[in-house]
Amino acid sequence: MGLAIILCIFPSTDIWFSSLFFDSETQEWVKRSNIMQFLRSGIPPLVIGTMIFYLLLWGAGHFLNFVMWNANSRNAGFLLVSLTVGPGLLVESILKTQLGRPRPRDTSLFGGQESFVSALWPVGSCERNCSFVSGHAALAFWATAFAFLLPPPYRLPVILAGLILGLIMGLARIAEGAHFLSDVVFAGIIVVGLNVWLARRMRLA
Repeated sequence: MGLAIILCIFPSTDIWFSSLFFDSETQEWVKRSNIMQFLRSGIPPLVIGTMIFYLLLWGAGHFLNFVMWNANSRNAGFLLVSLTVGPGLLVESILKTQLGRPRPRDTSLFGGQESFVSALWPVGSCERNCSFVSGHAALAFWATAFAFLLPPPYRLPVILAGLILGLIMGLARIAEGAHFLSDVVFAGIIVVGLNVWLARRMRLA
């Protein structure tokens, strides 16, 4: 949360961090590597596929009267609601659409045509699929939701793994000019915060 406040008060931090991955002489960002490509194209279906598998496991257990991996209706509902509301509704449908923040590679600071817009400032010229917040990072951070399906002693490692996955995903997206640092930080705060709040409301935490 402290980093998010700093990024809002000092938006130049966003510019500085993105400039670490931009070559001003060649006007190029870090070339997308195989690892970066896997993070962008492979992790989202893997995360969503894991959730679908869990829902299918719950459905099969419901009709065949068995329970495996604690796949009950409350846990299945938690996964479905947290994914739909967090990465789906809040991130993709509201923030990325309404705030209109141009991506770094589209701003005049990094070879584009648009003006730089700081985080949470709803005056951007982007009309669709905009920068704030990072959808890929949000989905990676959402993986922390699986922690709340486990017994308490096993939750912290899974939460940490989800946070690390979100940060790595976010760093890869920043490196190719698709997002600012604040896009990633706020994605984590929103999605993980929602996961924790919803888990408590549903008495999972």
